[in-house]
Amino acid sequence: MVMHRKEKYSYNLDDYNFRHEIEKMFGTDQLERIHEIEDCDFGILDMETDQTTYLHKKFYEKVEETNFLNDYKKFIKDVILPHFNEDLLYQKIPTFRIQVPNNISVAEFHNDKSYSHSPDEVNIFLPITEAKETYTIWSESQENLGDYSPMNAEYGEYYIWDGANLKHGNKINESNISRFSVDFRVLPFSKYDENNMQETITTKIKLKLGSYFELMEVNT
Repeated sequence: MVMHRKEKYSYNLDDYNFRHEIEKMFGTDQLERIHEIEDCDFGILDMETDQTTYLHKKFYEKVEETNFLNDYKKFIKDVILPHFNEDLLYQKIPTFRIQVPNNISVAEFHNDKSYSHSPDEVNIFLPITEAKETYTIWSESQENLGDYSPMNAEYGEYYIWDGANLKHGNKINESNISRFSVDFRVLPFSKYDENNMQETITTKIKLKLGSYFELMEVNT
């Protein structure tokens, strides 16, 4: 695959029950109004809290109790793998994001290689609700250009993009909508060097096959 900086695609919602499974985790079909249902007064998220609120903990505790991960693996096999011409390492558990009004979802503008990730990784942004303007990711178009723009998407769309090298982050959500999404990283197997993999900054998980990554083979 030739890496394009940011490319948006769509998929068939009937084939994947992402939203339904997350609704089961959170006990509501009004995800966009989660801030009206749950106490979301956890302050502006920072490096210590952007993966540790009780809403994040609920996702990571319940994700294996639902069919979400089965749909996730099917999505990678049927939708993501065909973008590449080889076996692919993929993030075992996708990263959960929530951006409630008057808040962000990631602590700071950054590129992932600054957080110990390989510059050869490719990012996938998968919204579970509408993600637009101040309640989505803002990313530059070329490395170090600083021309940030929103990665607008509907549920049923996804981005393949170069988050390893492009700086990205959030603005304060000025809407009255909460955004749910997951994002994950893949790495072409030809770029994988087990002896040169570091640990994630936050979870201290080794960025290697069997720990952070699983293998998806072309002919499986």
